[in-house]
Amino acid sequence: MPTATEQLLKDHKMIRKILEGFHVDNPRFPEILKTLQRVVLGHAWFEDQFFMPAVKSRPLIFKPFWSEVSTEHEDIGGLLALLRKTEFKEKKTLQSRVITLRSLLETHFAKEEDVLFPLADQSMSRESLESLGAIMERRKEEVRDHLPR
Repeated sequence: MPTATEQLLKDHKMIRKILEGFHVDNPRFPEILKTLQRVVLGHAWFEDQFFMPAVKSRPLIFKPFWSEVSTEHEDIGGLLALLRKTEFKEKKTLQSRVITLRSLLETHFAKEEDVLFPLADQSMSRESLESLGAIMERRKEEVRDHLPR
């Protein structure tokens, strides 16, 4: 059974794969943006609803990440929404926002992959992380139904 951190890392890998085609000059840009938004928002929802509450019960070393991760999720979600509202013909504005989003995502992922997830793996039992992963897996369909289309 995959752990919560393994599932979240798998999401990061999927998002990075989507980002490969996420270029303003790509004729499929609007569709890729929709897919990216759904995957990123679903990932953030799982972190906010399941992972971070479980982590909050751990040692104080996690405390700096609580509000930071939540704020970053809001910033990323807001930027994705803004990108969806931006006219496709506004190439320079889109390009600027795409660069900003990529930077936010990579910085956010680096914090999680380099610090937060390893700390969770060290401080939580494998059984707890697998249980959390199982809950996340069961809730995937429910979450997908509530994401923007």
